Amino acid sequence: MPSACPRCGQLDMVQRVAGIVASQHSQLSWELRAPPPPGARVAARRSGGFPWGWLVVILLITLPFDVLVLVAFAIALAVVISVVAVVALVAVAGYVGYRLLNRHVIAERQAERDRQRAAAVRRYQHALHYWSQLDHCHRCHGVFLPGNEWQYREVTVRGAVAAPFHAWALASQLADYADRQHAPDIVRADDP
Repeated sequence: MPSACPRCGQLDMVQRVAGIVASQHSQLSWELRAPPPPGARVAARRSGGFPWGWLVVILLITLPFDVLVLVAFAIALAVVISVVAVVALVAVAGYVGYRLLNRHVIAERQAERDRQRAAAVRRYQHALHYWSQLDHCHRCHGVFLPGNEWQYREVTVRGAVAAPFHAWALASQLADYADRQHAPDIVRADDP
């Protein structure tokens, strides 16, 4: 059940943000969407291919020169392959030596990356929790968290609503504020 908008005081034009994103394909739903989770990959679009037919025509016309180019290319390729093989052997030897000498450093770095990744996922999930509770007022064209007066003191001005493209930023600010409010309780619980 939607709550009344803090700006206009009406509830007939208020709709849950997650519902708008799930049910509509509009500019508004695009602005209100949550970002992908940390570490998610977005597929890239492929462009058109190379016109290979023209290459065949050019090769047939310039066939005598093509033979010379292919011989030069074969020699250059043999040189490049031998250089790459030497560089690869040196790199593998260096990497193996590095891994053997610095195992503990690598393990500490990996553990730190894992902690940072877990913290980023936790922050994302906490913000997503608030984002899923946000409401949108179509009359005021704004986003707000219904029934939570503390958001107005710390995050927004009383009676104000955030712009739709700030929905995720508002959810992140609310999650950060909630974390700061509960931090003293956690610190006190850890003290002897």
